[in-house]
Amino acid sequence: MTSIASSLSRSSSPVVRTASTGNFFLSERHYDPHVASPRHKHVKDYLIVTLAGRYSSTFDTRTEEFKPWTVSFHQSGTSHTSRYDPNGAKVLYIEIPPDRLNRLWSVTPSHLAHFSLRGGVVEWAARQLYSEMKAGDAYSPVVMDGLVFQLLAQFLRRRSGRGRRLPVWLGNADEIIRRRFAEPVSLADIAQLVQVHPVHLAREYRRHYDCTIGEQIRRLRVDYACEQLSTSDLSLADIALSAGFADQSHFTASFRQQIGTAPSHYRKAVKTKLVSQQNASPAQDRSN
Repeated sequence: MTSIASSLSRSSSPVVRTASTGNFFLSERHYDPHVASPRHKHVKDYLIVTLAGRYSSTFDTRTEEFKPWTVSFHQSGTSHTSRYDPNGAKVLYIEIPPDRLNRLWSVTPSHLAHFSLRGGVVEWAARQLYSEMKAGDAYSPVVMDGLVFQLLAQFLRRRSGRGRRLPVWLGNADEIIRRRFAEPVSLADIAQLVQVHPVHLAREYRRHYDCTIGEQIRRLRVDYACEQLSTSDLSLADIALSAGFADQSHFTASFRQQIGTAPSHYRKAVKTKLVSQQNASPAQDRSN
């Protein structure tokens, strides 16, 4: 049976809390404002969750910014530098054992490289994982294992398209989908814009992205809704319309299918957590 062990550090180390489930080791790290790390490589594979604040990492010539509840996969040996914003950042590192991906899914970490996901199921699982890490009761290790596996599964579902060369026109189609997901855009509209046959577009999109265009649009709409539920006081009806859903009923059904709970329950859980964090004093935050 797995067990959990939590510890706090008041030293200069950025590690302030750790937990072990038997399968994974987690460490919460706090970085001071304006800290910049030299170019370095991780010796282990990690999932990294940005809990608060922001930071950016530069991989060769590409720079990526990580904002709260972004979950990223970092392959061991990938060279990068990191810089933290004026408010610093809180980050959760999830160490992935060397054989975990190979043994469970018969894939290698190289298929994942380094990329990030945010919103929807990913954000919900990350929030639940952090809550369980802080709770630290007898059942937390089992729950945490399941949540880490759920996060890994979301990355692995997207691995196929990452490993294949992407046609320029297909990348353009995906950009149109991401830019216009809230609009009533059709497959024929997108195909016309990238100048390919709709059947060819549908087939190639699914082959490279492991989902249909319709599934991607619904996923993007729900991701957008999660952001609005977390950061705004708009009504559910207004969020539904701004996300591109026909009505609130359609929105609720799609949201529940992807996230596993109703939009109202999601908003309540997120807002309750934010209020709790805002009411906690710095001294209490260090001691919990």
